[in-house]
Amino acid sequence: MAKLLGRFPVAFGDFQLAKGSGDGALQPPMVRVFYPSAAQRQSKKCRWLPGVAYAFGYLCNMARPKTAMRRAMLWIFAGVFYAMLWPGAVIAAAAAQPILVEDGEERFPVVVFSHVVVAPEHLDGSANIASYIDNKGSERWIEHKYANSNLHDLKMKDRGMQLKQRVKEIELVLHGLDELNNGSISSNLVTGDYSLDVTMFKGRMDLDRIAIAGHSFGGATAIIAPGAITTRFKCSLGLDVWWEPVEKVDYEKVSGHVPVLLLNTENFDWKALKEARLVYLNARAGTKTKNGQSLETKLLTIKHTEHQDQSDFPLFLTMMSKKLKLSGDLDVQLAKDINSRACLAFLQNHMLPSGKRYPSSFHPVESDNEFLVGASI
Repeated sequence: MAKLLGRFPVAFGDFQLAKGSGDGALQPPMVRVFYPSAAQRQSKKCRWLPGVAYAFGYLCNMARPKTAMRRAMLWIFAGVFYAMLWPGAVIAAAAAQPILVEDGEERFPVVVFSHVVVAPEHLDGSANIASYIDNKGSERWIEHKYANSNLHDLKMKDRGMQLKQRVKEIELVLHGLDELNNGSISSNLVTGDYSLDVTMFKGRMDLDRIAIAGHSFGGATAIIAPGAITTRFKCSLGLDVWWEPVEKVDYEKVSGHVPVLLLNTENFDWKALKEARLVYLNARAGTKTKNGQSLETKLLTIKHTEHQDQSDFPLFLTMMSKKLKLSGDLDVQLAKDINSRACLAFLQNHMLPSGKRYPSSFHPVESDNEFLVGASI
């Protein structure tokens, strides 16, 4: 996995709230929380692919499980694929370690990724596969809602409904963070080695400094959530945003007037997507902040890259990704580093108090400009 760019070791834990009462209550998603830790020891390796079911979900995106025979074969291939990745496919994060205590227990800003970083498992049926814990403590799985359909034939209205559910799930995540921070949570539905110690986050998160980020459909979530959940987000990062499911009313909310980074790969681009993105950019360009200032919209494109260059796939499956055109001509590690440095520099500019900066290796380097095309709108 890619090397860490920050100053501290990374730890993680899984967390989920219980479902509320009432017929209309939405199932809270399970959340993986990544946070800085002082622990140098890997208590338990964090697998890039948490289980065979996730391998099955990915394979279903390549070959639709339309028959019982095909479904059985996909499960067999998923087992083989998972076994091949098991020895080396780990990420540099330690499970369930204590949170860092430094500078008088400084409070940390939060990034919600729709991947301290808080990554929810969206349960709208748009993920290849997702899991959650029910109120009885049993693990449940949700496969892709349209696993047996040709995705190109789906109506954008259906994907728009999924997008709205994702935003509601983000609201639930924020509610959970509030409860973690004020110490009102004493239990966690997730058990086992990866269970998050909910008590150590009391007063440790600065929830006045929350950013949201996402890739592809998650990028669309990151773009509309600040407009739907007002006053909570300081900025938004959309990576290769899939614009077409976004509705006109959400364009008009212009991401809640917060600064936005749109970071794109070169080849994730077609006529309908360009037109939808232009509607959003025009809405942003014609809107001012409460102080009469123009909204900051930074648009960057990484040359010689494909859509999956912003994901982990090419790092673990480099030869396969190149052969299947899932990654572009640019070196996969360089593409990931440029992507990370651009995102982290944007976050540092908008998430830290005025005048405060951390020395780090994640600052953009001059050679990045050779592969970046950019503009501020």
